[in-house]
Amino acid sequence: MATIYMYGHSMGGDVSLRVMEVCPACVRAVSLWAPAVTSFPESFLYFARKTTTTDPKRLERFQKRQAELAANFTSDQYTDVSTFDNVDRIQVPVIIHHATADQSVPYAWGRELFEKLQSLNKDVRFYTYQGDNHDIAGNWSTALNRDLEFFNSKLTSR
Repeated sequence: MATIYMYGHSMGGDVSLRVMEVCPACVRAVSLWAPAVTSFPESFLYFARKTTTTDPKRLERFQKRQAELAANFTSDQYTDVSTFDNVDRIQVPVIIHHATADQSVPYAWGRELFEKLQSLNKDVRFYTYQGDNHDIAGNWSTALNRDLEFFNSKLTSR
């Protein structure tokens, strides 16, 4: 049995989900802070689009991302590469923390991930931090203590 506990912040949340999906026995539990997780290709294009302004170089970079997407995937392959669309494979407990004033990852993404996991009867907890930022800086100790309590509760379970 694995004794590894993972923590994934932002895009690391997507990495953590991918590990849980492809190697269910590799970790015992996972904490996700402001997970940058939503259906593909939105998870890929969101950040490129977010930085697109009237700056021609940024617009060119966004167009390059769109071309890469079209060159590498067909729309029927999106669910195959989407961590969000494959959470049914998750077999370990998950705790999610997300702040409502997150300036980097939409709060709705964390909420939707929680709701999807919950609808699949996964062991999941969700904590909202009103008015806090992407790093949950104003509630850092609270979130960290919740993680410690969560991970400690999983030491004897399973």
